Amino acid sequence: MTNAGMITTKDATVHVPIGGSSAAEWDHHAFLYWPEDGTIVLPVSPGWNTCGPAVDCLAGSLTNPTGGVVVAQLQGTTLVGRGTIASTTNPINGCWNPLQRSLAIGTELVTVGMNEMQFSDRASLATRDTVQWGTPDQYGCMWYAG
Repeated sequence: MTNAGMITTKDATVHVPIGGSSAAEWDHHAFLYWPEDGTIVLPVSPGWNTCGPAVDCLAGSLTNPTGGVVVAQLQGTTLVGRGTIASTTNPINGCWNPLQRSLAIGTELVTVGMNEMQFSDRASLATRDTVQWGTPDQYGCMWYAG
Protein backbone atom coordinates (compact mmCIF):
# COMPACT_ATOMS: atom_id res chain seq x y z
CA MET A 1 0.00 0.00 0.00
CA THR A 2 2.89 2.36 0.55
CA ASN A 3 3.39 3.53 -3.03
CA ALA A 4 0.24 2.34 -4.74
CA GLY A 5 -2.95 0.60 -3.76
CA MET A 6 -3.36 -2.76 -5.44
CA ILE A 7 -6.49 -4.84 -5.35
CA THR A 8 -6.84 -8.12 -7.19
CA THR A 9 -10.34 -9.01 -8.35
CA LYS A 10 -11.51 -12.06 -10.26
CA ASP A 11 -10.91 -10.26 -13.55
CA ALA A 12 -8.07 -7.80 -13.00
CA THR A 13 -5.49 -6.21 -10.78
CA VAL A 14 -6.01 -2.48 -10.44
CA HIS A 15 -3.80 0.27 -9.06
CA VAL A 16 -4.65 3.61 -7.48
CA PRO A 17 -1.78 5.77 -6.18
CA ILE A 18 -2.48 6.15 -2.48
CA GLY A 19 0.77 7.37 -0.95
CA GLY A 20 1.59 7.36 2.72
CA SER A 21 1.66 4.29 4.90
CA SER A 22 -1.37 2.30 6.01
CA ALA A 23 -2.10 0.16 9.06
CA ALA A 24 -3.93 -2.11 6.59
CA GLU A 25 -0.48 -3.34 5.55
CA TRP A 26 -0.19 -5.31 8.79
CA ASP A 27 -3.69 -5.23 10.29
CA HIS A 28 -6.58 -6.52 8.17
CA HIS A 29 -9.10 -4.92 10.55
CA ALA A 30 -7.93 -1.51 9.31
CA PHE A 31 -9.26 -2.24 5.79
CA LEU A 32 -12.94 -1.61 5.02
CA TYR A 33 -14.71 -2.90 1.93
CA TRP A 34 -18.43 -2.13 1.82
CA PRO A 35 -19.91 -4.28 -0.98
CA GLU A 36 -23.25 -2.42 -1.03
CA ASP A 37 -21.66 0.40 -3.05
CA GLY A 38 -18.04 -0.75 -3.47
CA THR A 39 -16.62 1.70 -0.91
CA ILE A 40 -13.04 0.95 0.17
CA VAL A 41 -11.42 2.81 3.09
CA LEU A 42 -7.75 2.70 4.14
CA PRO A 43 -6.22 4.63 7.03
CA VAL A 44 -3.11 6.51 5.91
CA SER A 45 -0.27 8.45 7.46
CA PRO A 46 1.05 10.85 4.83
CA GLY A 47 4.67 11.81 4.53
CA TRP A 48 5.95 8.26 4.78
CA ASN A 49 6.58 6.53 1.46
CA THR A 50 5.07 9.19 -0.77
CA CYS A 51 4.36 8.44 -4.44
CA GLY A 52 6.94 10.86 -5.80
CA PRO A 53 6.84 14.18 -7.65
CA ALA A 54 5.36 12.86 -10.91
CA VAL A 55 2.42 11.03 -9.28
CA ASP A 56 -0.66 12.65 -7.75
CA CYS A 57 -1.40 10.55 -4.66
CA LEU A 58 -4.75 10.48 -2.91
CA ALA A 59 -3.08 10.93 0.50
CA GLY A 60 -1.33 14.04 -0.79
CA SER A 61 -4.29 16.17 0.30
CA LEU A 62 -3.88 15.07 3.94
CA THR A 63 -1.76 17.79 5.53
CA ASN A 64 -2.38 17.03 9.21
CA PRO A 65 0.53 14.93 10.55
CA THR A 66 -1.98 12.48 12.02
CA GLY A 67 -3.26 11.68 8.51
CA GLY A 68 -6.73 10.35 7.89
CA VAL A 69 -8.30 7.86 5.52
CA VAL A 70 -8.26 7.39 1.75
CA VAL A 71 -11.59 6.45 0.19
CA ALA A 72 -11.86 4.58 -3.10
CA GLN A 73 -14.69 2.77 -4.84
CA LEU A 74 -14.68 -0.49 -6.77
CA GLN A 75 -16.90 0.01 -9.81
CA GLY A 76 -17.02 -3.36 -11.54
CA THR A 77 -13.34 -4.06 -12.17
CA THR A 78 -12.30 -0.41 -11.99
CA LEU A 79 -10.91 1.10 -8.80
CA VAL A 80 -11.68 4.83 -8.57
CA GLY A 81 -10.11 7.15 -6.01
CA ARG A 82 -12.86 9.21 -4.36
CA GLY A 83 -11.00 11.36 -1.87
CA THR A 84 -9.88 11.60 1.73
CA ILE A 85 -11.19 12.29 5.21
CA ALA A 86 -8.63 14.08 7.37
CA SER A 87 -8.09 13.43 11.05
CA THR A 88 -9.03 16.42 13.16
CA THR A 89 -6.63 15.52 15.97
CA ASN A 90 -3.44 17.53 16.27
CA PRO A 91 -0.37 15.88 17.77
CA ILE A 92 -0.02 16.79 21.46
CA ASN A 93 3.51 16.78 22.89
CA GLY A 94 4.64 14.60 19.99
CA CYS A 95 1.85 12.06 20.50
CA TRP A 96 0.52 10.75 17.19
CA ASN A 97 -2.84 8.95 17.21
CA PRO A 98 -4.09 8.35 13.66
CA LEU A 99 -7.50 7.20 12.49
CA GLN A 100 -7.34 3.40 12.67
CA ARG A 101 -10.74 1.96 11.80
CA SER A 102 -13.77 2.76 9.70
CA LEU A 103 -17.27 1.40 9.35
CA ALA A 104 -20.37 2.10 7.32
CA ILE A 105 -23.62 2.80 9.15
CA GLY A 106 -26.49 3.66 6.83
CA THR A 107 -25.36 6.65 4.77
CA GLU A 108 -22.54 7.46 7.21
CA LEU A 109 -18.89 6.57 7.01
CA VAL A 110 -17.58 6.49 10.59
CA THR A 111 -13.82 6.78 11.18
CA VAL A 112 -12.33 6.00 14.58
CA GLY A 113 -9.00 6.79 16.24
CA MET A 114 -7.77 6.47 19.81
CA ASN A 115 -9.20 9.86 20.74
CA GLU A 116 -11.69 10.78 18.05
CA MET A 117 -14.64 9.58 16.02
CA GLN A 118 -15.82 11.29 12.85
CA PHE A 119 -19.11 10.92 11.03
CA SER A 120 -18.98 11.67 7.30
CA ASP A 121 -21.48 11.38 4.48
CA ARG A 122 -20.56 8.22 2.56
CA ALA A 123 -21.57 9.73 -0.79
CA SER A 124 -19.87 13.15 -0.55
CA LEU A 125 -17.26 12.40 2.21
CA ALA A 126 -18.27 15.68 3.88
CA THR A 127 -17.69 15.56 7.64
CA ARG A 128 -20.98 15.87 9.52
CA ASP A 129 -19.72 15.67 13.08
CA THR A 130 -16.59 14.95 15.14
CA VAL A 131 -16.23 13.80 18.72
CA GLN A 132 -12.92 13.95 20.61
CA TRP A 133 -12.11 12.85 24.13
CA GLY A 134 -9.26 12.72 26.60
CA THR A 135 -5.56 13.41 26.40
CA PRO A 136 -2.60 11.10 25.79
CA ASP A 137 -2.19 10.89 29.59
CA GLN A 138 -5.65 9.31 29.76
CA TYR A 139 -5.77 7.03 26.71
CA GLY A 140 -2.15 6.45 25.73
CA CYS A 141 -0.22 7.23 22.62
CA MET A 142 0.14 5.12 19.48
CA TRP A 143 3.50 6.63 18.57
CA TYR A 144 5.69 9.48 19.79
CA ALA A 145 7.42 11.71 17.28
CA GLY A 146 10.94 12.39 18.45
